[in-house]
Formats: sequence, structure tokens, C-alpha cells
Amino acid sequence: MLAVLGASELRTQENPAAVGEVAAAISPWRLPAEVEQFWRLTDGYSSSLSLFPHPHAADPQFALECWHEHQQQPGMTPDLLFPVCYESHAFLLVELDGPPGTGGACFTWAYGLEPFVLVASDLTSYLEVAAQTLEVGRVERHERDGQTFLRFDDTAFQAALRDRLVRDPHPRYGDRMEVDWHPSAWPEHWLASAGPAAAEQHARGATTTIAALRRNLVAGVSGRVHAQVLELWGLSEGVRVSVDDGTGVLHIWCPSAVTMFGPASPGRFEFDVVITPDAPHATHAEAVAVRLLDPEA
Repeated sequence: MLAVLGASELRTQENPAAVGEVAAAISPWRLPAEVEQFWRLTDGYSSSLSLFPHPHAADPQFALECWHEHQQQPGMTPDLLFPVCYESHAFLLVELDGPPGTGGACFTWAYGLEPFVLVASDLTSYLEVAAQTLEVGRVERHERDGQTFLRFDDTAFQAALRDRLVRDPHPRYGDRMEVDWHPSAWPEHWLASAGPAAAEQHARGATTTIAALRRNLVAGVSGRVHAQVLELWGLSEGVRVSVDDGTGVLHIWCPSAVTMFGPASPGRFEFDVVITPDAPHATHAEAVAVRLLDPEA
């Protein structure tokens, strides 16, 4: 089929060592069988997948590096979603098998606060629709410097994927085609995969005010405040914010381990803080937990 379209044929190659490295790293979750088979045969990007939908297939080693990077930034993606394809800041993420049950659901997602979009019930369906798109000749031809370049018709492919999901909805997600980027909108099994930070989702109520904390700026003093973010500085290790609860302003250092649900600017958040005048990048306090507040809270 590829030869008929003018593209090179796929050369398969097994790379069990790379797949084994991924399997060991993600335990106790597991790669869906179709993902493992795909990688064992093609090794993703390093094979001759000359015609492939956007985003292009990634090799297992690169995918594992991306997964680890996302883990280090709480709230970016749930650990249960593993990258299989990547191109130009966009991913195809596949749900891992594990305690919540059988995975396999495929979502597209991109950096920049993009939603997770359900595109296929599993990678097999995704690849079947891709093959059908090629079979009907949905390939774009581009001329450059006297040469013809072939490009997958992604518009037709995405439309075909959506039609298939409408006809045969995913058993868990049904007609829910999108999940918002913010962890407060994630399904419970995604949150559970994110570890202890996911337990900090729901506000617990303020126990003090910023004015009271500022009257007693002694290391070790703690409290919980509800406050509006005034300024925010994002750093590799976390976020530094200035917040106001109506009684005063507090400067808080929020290490990356507690930033799954915020803070963001603008926005109102609940901060569990400990006065630590010497905390990195902070003037007054360090956050122990950060939770998103409803606008009316």
C-alpha cells in the first residue's frame, strides 16, 4: 500500500531491550499489549514510518524520558498516561494497564494548557483508522525544489477517528471526548495515579489570616489561608507567589511537589503554609499544600 502511494515500505525491527526498560520503569502499571507489540516491531521513530499521522511515533527511550519529565512537574499529566507519539510539542498519550483496570484509551495533548482529547479506544483502533485513511488515498503531496513530498492527511484522519468513537464509544468515557488540562477536572483514576499530591484537591477551610501570620513571622508557625494570587514567578523547582487575602500580602514559595492544583495567576487558592524566612526564593513562607478554590469560596 505504501509503495502504491509512492512511500517507502515499513521495515520492522525488534527492540525488546528498550521495551523492557519502559516496562520496568512504569511498574506496577503495564504497557497495553498493542503498545508493546507496536514498539517491539517498529521501535517507533527510528523505523521507516514515512507516512504517519501527527504526532509522529516516538521511540521507547524518548517516550520514557518524556514520561519522567512530566512526573517531575505535578499536575502536567497523570502518571497513568504514557507518551507513544510526539511531534512539535504535541503527544499521543495511551492509558496504561493497572489497578484501575485495563487501559489503552488514546488521548492527544500538547504543552500550553491544552485539553486531553480522546481520539481512540486503543492503539489498535488508532492504527486501523490510520491505515484506512491511507487506503483511500488521503495523502497530501507537496512539491519543493523539484521533488514530491508526501504528507499524511491529518484532517481526514481526525474526522475518521471521531466518527469511529461516535459509532463505538469508549466503555469508560462514553461521549466525553475531552478532559480539561487542570487536575481538578481529571477522572478519579487519573488522580489516583498521581500519588499523594492528588489527595490535596479539595479545600479544607482557612484557619488563619495573612495579617495574623505576619504578626508572628517566626520559623515553624503555620496556618491555612485563602488568598488571591497577585504575582507569580515560575522557576524550575517550583513557583513563587505574592498573595492577598484582604488582610495583607504574603510571599510564598511553592515547591513543585505541591503545585498540582496551583497556584496560577489570576486565581484564588487555599495555601497551607509554614513560616520559613530562609526558604528558597521566599520572603515569608513555604507552602505545604496548595488547593484551587471555587470563585465563591
